[in-house]
Amino acid sequence: MSNAKYDIAIIGSGIGALACASFISKLYNKKVIIIEQNSHIGGFSKCFYTKDKVPFEIGVHLVGELEKSSMFSKLMTFITEGNSYWRKLPEVFQKFHFPDGFVYEICSSMEGQKQKLFDLFPYEKDNILKYYEDVEMITNWYRNFTFKSI
Repeated sequence: MSNAKYDIAIIGSGIGALACASFISKLYNKKVIIIEQNSHIGGFSKCFYTKDKVPFEIGVHLVGELEKSSMFSKLMTFITEGNSYWRKLPEVFQKFHFPDGFVYEICSSMEGQKQKLFDLFPYEKDNILKYYEDVEMITNWYRNFTFKSI
């Protein structure tokens, strides 16, 4: 490392640290250094492979709400200066295989996921809808809290 002077040092290179470094350098015109102990950046957004070449994702590997008009999409564009690219997940993007042979599919759309739950638990439709309403209420509260905190 050179004898360069930095205003801020950030330990770790996870997505949060990288985002903070980007914001600090862009918004406050500060010189930021990121110190990482591993050979690759990304923190828990990495994927490891078993000896049989099977991928094992240990953290953030799926990111939602990236429609062009979403706040998260705008933030990612700002942080990466437009150099981030996202691909849409297929409708069924993950499957859980249970020992009894049952396979549960995870959908990328909320409506698709609700329908899967309705099909599995037809007598619980009202409770499933209530669950999704509660999740939306908490999500909206968190977004407002975060926005006010910033």
